Amino acid sequence: IAIGLLKQPGFGFIEFLACLFFVISFIPYFRFFYKSPTERDLEAKIKVSTELKVKYKRRNMDNFHHYEIEFEQNPDFDKYSLLKKDFKRVNVGDVIYIEFSKYGRWILKMECNDEDIENPFYVK
Repeated sequence: IAIGLLKQPGFGFIEFLACLFFVISFIPYFRFFYKSPTERDLEAKIKVSTELKVKYKRRNMDNFHHYEIEFEQNPDFDKYSLLKKDFKRVNVGDVIYIEFSKYGRWILKMECNDEDIENPFYVK
């Protein structure tokens, strides 16, 4: 559409920028009507609490800062990246308590042996 508008006579770069600004200014109004699944879960206070058992621990040899645990079969989470300090505290067979938003799968709380192991840098 932008290329087509620029090719029309009398429609230049300034007009294109004005149209772009006009379209971008409507984004907050679209956000008012559409909310992500995570936002809806948090507003409605919908969360799922479950326990997951650690099946494997893995450290990526290419990147020494990547520590990962894999859970036994679970439809919601199959693996999770941890910080190094938390990776050392978790053992194979440990049970991880996790709370997450139902549809957005946003992790709200993650504990192992009553210690918080949530990775603040983990984004799924």
